[in-house]
Amino acid sequence: MIQGPGNNKSGWHTRHKWLIRVGLVLASLLTGFLGHKYFAESGRTRSIPIAVHLVRPGDAVGAKSLSAYGVGFRFDAPYQLKQVRVFSADDYKTNKSATSLWHLVSDSNSVPTKSFFYGQKISRMKPAVANSRPELLQPDVLYLLLFEAQNAHGRTNFTTRLYGIPSQH
Repeated sequence: MIQGPGNNKSGWHTRHKWLIRVGLVLASLLTGFLGHKYFAESGRTRSIPIAVHLVRPGDAVGAKSLSAYGVGFRFDAPYQLKQVRVFSADDYKTNKSATSLWHLVSDSNSVPTKSFFYGQKISRMKPAVANSRPELLQPDVLYLLLFEAQNAHGRTNFTTRLYGIPSQH
């Protein structure tokens, strides 16, 4: 048999093995990189920015007091909330297990939410303690809002004040 460029099976076979090995090494490196990126980022949570604003009594859906401003919260984008909690900031500072004034949890996928008011019913979320209601907020008291969403969390301090009394800021 004549050995020409097209009939050199051993040379072709060697190059073929080499290409397969290089391909397998590249595939394993790519898989390792993507796996590291996925698993390294899956455990991280990012902080969600939130804006706090006061609303006139009666304007907020969940407003419970006719004399104090209601408090609204707004995110930078809609989030599927897992948990929302409000504490007295002083109580929480001294006791991380302090009783929350308002505590909602989601036992399924909550509806993506971009804003809500203190005390408002948030779709597909329920009180952590059955039949509990949010406590009334007192004017000029510092409160802490903690919330969790999928791979994200946030916290902010806020206060409310009596309706009709100008801000002292």
